[in-house]
Amino acid sequence: MQRQLLKYIDDKQDDWDLYLNAILFSYRESQQASTKYSPFYLMYGRQARLPIEFQKQNDDGNDTDIETDNSIGNISTCEVQ
Repeated sequence: MQRQLLKYIDDKQDDWDLYLNAILFSYRESQQASTKYSPFYLMYGRQARLPIEFQKQNDDGNDTDIETDNSIGNISTCEVQ
């Protein structure tokens, strides 16, 4: 994780916290050699979904499923609190 942070921080090393969430997500989504699973999968029993997967409507006008609609509502609720 330290090597990943070093790739992004500036010379003053005062902006490392801006990249921490993205780097942690990357780590948690990556398959680990010891378990052959990602930490996210072991914790939640499913693969992580990226924000792009929560798009409510595509260009063709097709609606998404109810599960996606509920997930978007959960994300909105988390951001407000």
